[in-house]
Amino acid sequence: MYQSCVQKRQNCGLTQNTIIQELGAIAVKGLTPTKTPTLVFNRNEIIKSSSKELANVACAMGVISQKDDHANSLTFFHKSGQEHIAGKYLADHPDELRSYLSAIKTVYAAMATGLVLISAAAVNIDAAKEVMTSLMKLFNEEIDVKENISLYYRGKLSVDETRRVQQFIELCLECNYEADAGVKFNEMLSRLFKDGQVYCFGIQPYPAVALGYYMEHSDSWIRSFKLQAVAHPHDPQIYYGPCQEINQQILKGLKIIPDEEVQQMCNEYKKEHREILHKELLELPPAEFVAYIELMQRCEGLPSTSDTNLGPIIQSFKHIKLEKLAIDNFKLGRNLSDFVKSVDNGHMISLTEFWAASVTSTGEQTTRLVSVVDKMPALKTLGIHRNDIEHGETLPTLAQKLVRCTSLQKLHISDYNAPAEDMIAIFKELPRLSTQLQALITVNNHMNDDAATILSKTLPETITNLGISVCDISRQKHKELLTGLHRLVLLEKLRLKDSPYPDDMVECVGTGLTSWSQMQEFTLICRPKDDRDDETMQQKVPQISAGAWEKMEKSLKSARHITGIRFSKICLANRSFTELLEICQEKENFQYLRYTRACLSEENVELCNDNEYEFVTLD
Repeated sequence: MYQSCVQKRQNCGLTQNTIIQELGAIAVKGLTPTKTPTLVFNRNEIIKSSSKELANVACAMGVISQKDDHANSLTFFHKSGQEHIAGKYLADHPDELRSYLSAIKTVYAAMATGLVLISAAAVNIDAAKEVMTSLMKLFNEEIDVKENISLYYRGKLSVDETRRVQQFIELCLECNYEADAGVKFNEMLSRLFKDGQVYCFGIQPYPAVALGYYMEHSDSWIRSFKLQAVAHPHDPQIYYGPCQEINQQILKGLKIIPDEEVQQMCNEYKKEHREILHKELLELPPAEFVAYIELMQRCEGLPSTSDTNLGPIIQSFKHIKLEKLAIDNFKLGRNLSDFVKSVDNGHMISLTEFWAASVTSTGEQTTRLVSVVDKMPALKTLGIHRNDIEHGETLPTLAQKLVRCTSLQKLHISDYNAPAEDMIAIFKELPRLSTQLQALITVNNHMNDDAATILSKTLPETITNLGISVCDISRQKHKELLTGLHRLVLLEKLRLKDSPYPDDMVECVGTGLTSWSQMQEFTLICRPKDDRDDETMQQKVPQISAGAWEKMEKSLKSARHITGIRFSKICLANRSFTELLEICQEKENFQYLRYTRACLSEENVELCNDNEYEFVTLD
């Protein structure tokens, strides 16, 4: 079939480039930014625009095809192919490109024509400059208003708005990457990343490559990098697949991104049809159609975010001075070696904050990850949580390495369900850690009497933020541990979780408030007794005694800096809860009271719904 197409082109004196150029005007007409995209055209339009021979050859090549049984209706083989052709045409006609860009009035319109813009930017640097200038104008007028971009980097925008900003930034990066612009557009692009912050909300393979390319040419201005995977693997908004290998084998040109129609077509393919068509495509020479090849890459279904190759990003760290790095829900997997190598080579020597949550799939991987934290000498904040661990290996290894982090101020090791023996390894090293340690969060890990004894002795008096689980220990050790916290006179935030002795917990915290003059927020979470499933929460959780509440009530009234309180799975008597509401309401800067709804009587639930107590949130 391919040889037949070549013969027809030669007989007409047409080249593939000529055909693409001649069809370009038609392709652009169907993709006007202000109108609904059109893939179907009348044969007479194409003949009028070019020639009958070109229409016949283009049909024989498969660039366009006859629509059903209508001889006069022709359509591009896919929208992405039409966009590619339109972009190339516009790049070769600067006046028409400027006119096209001027019609793009909104960010949504820019993203709807994204492949046209990427394709144009890929042709030559002059076209890329026109595209980038137009995109940055939209950024200034529509995104970087009312502190939107600042809210985006702080994670304060809605999911929809975050996705909009993210996709627009990715569009700019992809145009820059396809243009192979190096540092030419750095001044423009730097406006996308406020104060050197990079925030990736569920980034996929192709944008990851584009971002890695940009960071490599970023002139070392990037300071903070946050990578967060929150998108569902089958979210229809995800357009990018993990299979870059086929494109690299077939061509090094533009990577076309299919739309929802392609995803639907992929799902309808039968396995044997996919294999046959895949084989045919691999036999085509490099000049053939990218979009069709990309269509085949998607035939195996949508990937999860863990398939994203973070290699280009991690490898680009050597070009920047990175101070803050957060990776959340992206499995490092195949990139763990790249990460460890980057740390070993000193690329993170300036790192002051490192967060890694749900980034490994095995305990062995987590052990390997924590084994390099001593190569981050400037580290002030370390948060490694929600990863699998090797019992007896991961946390003891981390404890040994932390001793070399002499600037450490905040340590978060939570949600591991780690055995008490492993926590002891961490607690024993606390006196050898930085004399500046201010925060220690180890919730959702196990505790026993030995661990409680060691922790009560080793906690530095510099601690201002403490979060610990107090489960699996005797009542005596429980009381000794909590009483020992009274010496932490600088404490501002306290979280006690899974206490089996709520009366003692409330009483000790109430007494402690007289010592903690700077206390701002505290959270008390009780562990319900494991009784019958048909019992209510009030039956499972013992009610706080009047004596324990009186001790807290008195000290809580005089605590001057309290701004937030959370009681979870704890039952206060109706009168005690009412008194708590009144105390909170009287505090000048009080912000929130969170309480478990199931632990309240109907009378108090109605009281909380009263507008008078707007600071109350019922979980």
